[in-house]
Amino acid sequence: MQFFKCEVTLNGEVDLVVTFPAGTVFHDSFVFASICELGNVLGIGYIPWSGAAIMSVDNIVPTDEGTVHFYLNVNWPTPLPIQLSIAIQ
Repeated sequence: MQFFKCEVTLNGEVDLVVTFPAGTVFHDSFVFASICELGNVLGIGYIPWSGAAIMSVDNIVPTDEGTVHFYLNVNWPTPLPIQLSIAIQ
């Protein structure tokens, strides 16, 4: 199993397409993901934390082209820094 992190800033319903190194992901790969907000907590930099926004990973679609579509929902009126933690087998 391989692990990855993807840090982006977004809000609303998004089809986030992530490209992985060659040979990492195919249409029949098992892909797992969790989402959390990144906050500048205690001034030590952006770290995962549970903010007020409701967030979800709604669908995950791996492809033979080495990409994965993550259909995300970040229910917040303005873009937030988020971290997508990903495991692929």
